[in-house]
Amino acid sequence: MTERGKLIHNIVENVIFEPNGHMALVADDEPLSLMVMAEILEKIGYLVITASHGREVVDLAQQHTVSVIITDIDMPIMDGLEASQAIRVLGGRLTAIPIIAVTARNDLDPGAVKEAGIDMLFQKGADLSSLFDVLAEIAALPRPSVAI
Repeated sequence: MTERGKLIHNIVENVIFEPNGHMALVADDEPLSLMVMAEILEKIGYLVITASHGREVVDLAQQHTVSVIITDIDMPIMDGLEASQAIRVLGGRLTAIPIIAVTARNDLDPGAVKEAGIDMLFQKGADLSSLFDVLAEIAALPRPSVAI
């Protein structure tokens, strides 16, 4: 883990950062997982919108200018793989949004994940320090401009 990732990890419980101008779209059908991820992102400065299924992810990604999408894989109506693929097919600004999958599954085919348009895959609970590093890097980037 980088020094910046360690810093975020160590103080996220005690400090609320100023908003960084970045919006994250977080999707999970498990309310507790959704709440925990949203709270972590808010504490490190992200504005957060949430979804509980893949179809909602696709709709919200079109309606909002988000800096990152963090999605579970196994969700009702449309899973995370299908939602990611649908977002990529829409084209335009949506092709540049990093999509991060955070899942409890360990049986996913890396080729299928990449083909769906997912940029990074993390195991729930196991890779949180690496995820903090990635989110810190995204937050350091210029805020995406609003599509007109």
